[in-house]
Amino acid sequence: MTRAPPPLHDLWTRNQLQRAKLADLKQYLKEVKLPMAGELRDVAHRVKLHMDVVHEKLTVHVDGTSVSPFDLKPAQLRKQVALLGKDPQGNKDELLTLLIEHLQSTSTSSMPSRSDDLKATPGVKQAKAILELAATDDYSAILSASGIDVQPSSSTAIMRKAYLKLSLLVHPDKLPKDFADATRAFQALVTAYEMLSQPPELITAVPAKAKHGTMEIMRSNEGCHRTPVHCPRCHEAWGLPSHGCEPFDFNFLMMGLKTFHCATCLFEFGCMSAEHHCPHCHRRVEYHPNDFHRHLTCASCRKTYGFYMYKISNRREQEYRAAIRATQETKLKDKARKDERTKRASGRQTKSDDMRSTQGKETLFAMNLLDACPRCGDDDVDPAEDSRMSHLRTCTNATKIQAYQIKMRHLSQVIILPLASSQKKYN
Repeated sequence: MTRAPPPLHDLWTRNQLQRAKLADLKQYLKEVKLPMAGELRDVAHRVKLHMDVVHEKLTVHVDGTSVSPFDLKPAQLRKQVALLGKDPQGNKDELLTLLIEHLQSTSTSSMPSRSDDLKATPGVKQAKAILELAATDDYSAILSASGIDVQPSSSTAIMRKAYLKLSLLVHPDKLPKDFADATRAFQALVTAYEMLSQPPELITAVPAKAKHGTMEIMRSNEGCHRTPVHCPRCHEAWGLPSHGCEPFDFNFLMMGLKTFHCATCLFEFGCMSAEHHCPHCHRRVEYHPNDFHRHLTCASCRKTYGFYMYKISNRREQEYRAAIRATQETKLKDKARKDERTKRASGRQTKSDDMRSTQGKETLFAMNLLDACPRCGDDDVDPAEDSRMSHLRTCTNATKIQAYQIKMRHLSQVIILPLASSQKKYN
């Protein structure tokens, strides 16, 4: 027995109207005599705007009277948006969004339908909603409380975006200290993200007949496609046979195990930086390696698809993985050598700067603009330039020079430490 969908008002209070059925949303718009055209996302947004105006009692003043934003004529609506300093060029939904968001930010009216606790912070409201949904194990509804429509078939990137948005509100450090359920609400959010983002049990490992007891990973390719992948720099298609790619290269790219070079611009990229497209509507989608064994629903065309897993022999796979490891090790060694060269160059630059600084101080000392010798610290030297130049030529006592340098370093530390502590005190 399926549970009846919650009323639109309940979904509105939880900021989850995108979870409603399209027919219910259009019926609402029909009753309030508003346009019903558009996809689910557009229709849900239009319903949300109208409910915001009705339940929060948002009005604008036109010719001395209070008028609902939806009752404004097109010219009046553009004028109101222009008065806000916004661009009045756009469709009606865009202009209404700008106007209603401004009214919400400046309104002082109470909103009893949003929450029983008017003084609660947004984070507390979200935390209470998460705890209510956690009691029913409705994980997708918990993440959808962020305002982002999250379904079990949503991509990991969308789930992560919703999770991060909510975590900024319901983290225990962000909530009032007197809210006792802060930790429990955050744990419920983490659990919801982990349960939804983990790939379902689509993979079955069975013993292979190959030697050395290797294991072969097998899963169904039903409903799966070789989704289009493009270079993030030049946007050219990747993986064509003319580029020298093997079919199973798709597996290694999509699982995040190997990077590839674009055949057109030679740019190196992996699955996280590549451009991914829906195999049905070819619009761009977000992708994460955890999605490779999952079936996703496109946010644009609402069609479901999976990712094709090409067969590869155990021997070929082992050789391929060994080559990948060797390439990665080479890159790490090259990076380590480059870092070491940079470090040595930085050290030489520091020594060169110190040398130039010392030479500059010696010049000032010779011109009687510096009292003490920058080498040994002797300040009892005749001010005549010849005498000072003669002192610099004979100032070669290594023990005395080293002792003066140690003294100066100690003095610099004594001066810096009190300054740092005083800055911490006043900051």
